[in-house]
Amino acid sequence: MQSSKRRVGAVAVLVAAATIAASFTGAAASSGGSTFVPFSSLFRTCSHDQTHWVSATGYGSGGAEIGVGPGGVTADVRLATAQPNTRYTVRLIEVPRPSERTCTAGDPGVIVGDLFTDASGSGTTRLAGPVVDGATGVWVSVDGPPKPGRVIGDFYTSEIVAPLN
Repeated sequence: MQSSKRRVGAVAVLVAAATIAASFTGAAASSGGSTFVPFSSLFRTCSHDQTHWVSATGYGSGGAEIGVGPGGVTADVRLATAQPNTRYTVRLIEVPRPSERTCTAGDPGVIVGDLFTDASGSGTTRLAGPVVDGATGVWVSVDGPPKPGRVIGDFYTSEIVAPLN
């Protein structure tokens, strides 16, 4: 009984991953010049440096298709197998950033939006905004709300910084 439950869970994760990969493949082909950045559950500083001793709590997967044009930068963000029926905060963060600068809503070079997951834990959103002077790349951070008694919720960040050229 336990092994069949595990198999069903594993199949669900594989189907979700295949769906995400297929949707990004189509987006990349039509956008011409965009960069796909996969997510990992690594906590990062505002300058995209990985921090130590912050344990991952989420089981979601996903990524973002980042594009740059005359109007600025866009990120089509997709998340799957995350917490169902949950609001996630998504930030598109431009780098380089001085070490003393934060990357919260209202900060220069930070575009913020919401992503709402459905009953299966999947959701999409699009962020768009201007590129600040001196920015050479962008990355995405997705944060979920903490569970009761926890300080931090599940989080997903870009594995790479997408170039802004």
